[in-house]
Amino acid sequence: GTFTAPTITIRAGDVPGDPTVNLTIEPKSINRGRSAILSWTSENAFVVSIMDSISKKITVVDKNGSMKVSPSDTTTYTITANPEFSALRFARDTKTLQVTVPLAPTVSLKAEPDSIKRGESVTLSWTSENATAVSIDNGIGVVRTQGSISVKPNVTTQYRITARGESTETGSDMAVVRV
Repeated sequence: GTFTAPTITIRAGDVPGDPTVNLTIEPKSINRGRSAILSWTSENAFVVSIMDSISKKITVVDKNGSMKVSPSDTTTYTITANPEFSALRFARDTKTLQVTVPLAPTVSLKAEPDSIKRGESVTLSWTSENATAVSIDNGIGVVRTQGSISVKPNVTTQYRITARGESTETGSDMAVVRV
């Protein structure tokens, strides 16, 4: 028997052009613990993949799409659009997401005087740095980032102050009033 190889005809219109790809990051800078959105579009791509500079892991993604990322350090993302035919060139785009580590909040609490007789009042005063929210326990609650208040404890009481900020860390301090 004879074997005849099949004939394949490719017309010029059947071969796509070189792929193109575009990557954007919004926002371009985040604080550690926050997220950003990677978005991309491509044309004439057969396979699209994204690699990050930290893990070096390559993830195959849709030809157009977006994904949420939350890296703990500044990361460069490289997207590659590979063509269907090896005769064509691949396309690549690279963007960097800046990750900043906010300073941890600190707070200091003082009680004056720190020893009283029942019925007398005490001034609690505090200062903080890098704090956006400060609270004191024992029913006092949220207070300004620095200030003072007057309290009249009936028994020896420990007051704890807690400060929160852009950082994932918290700061705290305590003061004891003896009655």
